[in-house]
Amino acid sequence: MSPVTADLAKNFQDLAPFSPPIRENLETFFTQGDSDPRSIFGPGAENSIRLEASLQTFSRVLALPPESIHFIADRALAFTLSILGHAKTNEFTTIRYSAVDKKDAIAAIIEAEQFGVARSQSNVDLTGSIRFGSDPDLDLGKTLTLFQIRNGETGIWQTSLPTGPLILDATSLNPRAWGTTLARELLGTSSFWQSAIFDATSWGGPRGLYILALNERASWRNPLPTLDPRLPKYGASIPLTLMSAVKLEDEVARDSSRIDKANALLRQELRNIEEIDLAGESTGDRLSISLLNVPADELMRRLAIDHFLVDSGSACSASELAPSHVLSAMGLLTHGNIRIRLRDENLDSVRPLISSIATHVHSLRNELL
Repeated sequence: MSPVTADLAKNFQDLAPFSPPIRENLETFFTQGDSDPRSIFGPGAENSIRLEASLQTFSRVLALPPESIHFIADRALAFTLSILGHAKTNEFTTIRYSAVDKKDAIAAIIEAEQFGVARSQSNVDLTGSIRFGSDPDLDLGKTLTLFQIRNGETGIWQTSLPTGPLILDATSLNPRAWGTTLARELLGTSSFWQSAIFDATSWGGPRGLYILALNERASWRNPLPTLDPRLPKYGASIPLTLMSAVKLEDEVARDSSRIDKANALLRQELRNIEEIDLAGESTGDRLSISLLNVPADELMRRLAIDHFLVDSGSACSASELAPSHVLSAMGLLTHGNIRIRLRDENLDSVRPLISSIATHVHSLRNELL
């Protein structure tokens, strides 16, 4: 469940109201952002200039060569193009992935078996660290590894790299911390990354804009039925592409210290609640907590009455019938899970949120006795 609240100060959801830089330019995006950029004059030609400026923004902030960037409208399609495109080359015998990877990615890896590529799943520990290990039966030179830089559900960053060619899942990156992570260095200097996938909602952009970056040195073939093996540069909504670039530039310029302090405060205060699991440590703008003997759907409903909209990844929510595969893989409690997204606009509501969670957890447990 990912509703968007009209009360920006109380919004903890993945999808937030548009930020001021986007709202200020909405008319331009949607009245001039739908002209064909291939035109040699008029609004289309002007649009081409805007798109080129946006491309340079993505290139600079994400440390990607501009020629590697392709805009995609659907996340599952981005993973499919990446994974099956590499599998189709017959350069790889195995794809490694982890138990906490996104279902879209795992589905594409299973589909890659039709190209004769085997799959190998790695486990994670209680901290969320992926344990790729060293399998003596794997030829690492021919093993492609899907590497989830940061988990979107828990906010946990990976700190060590697997060996060999990589697909980088960067769909949950926090661009404010991007410059201090090993991922940025990888993209800028390494020939080991084959492709990378980004999601505009991870930096507060609109849903419907994803980036598939293909390394010019990568082994990749278009897996879709097509007479043109090239991948279109602008394969997503032009207005959403322009909006996402504006928001990315705004987001990366912001200071993350207040969000980090709010995360630490939440962890410190919520640990006073009995029988609670908090995933990871220092997870920035995301926090996943699980509570024993608390129905997540009812907790979410009561928090919503208090004007706090949170997400859930547990079996006890109205939107999901199966337990969170991420929490299960980590060995954490899957019952009564809620996920919090911190933004600059809602930091003043952190203490009231803590009080609301504690009050409702106490009352719900008493009601279940």
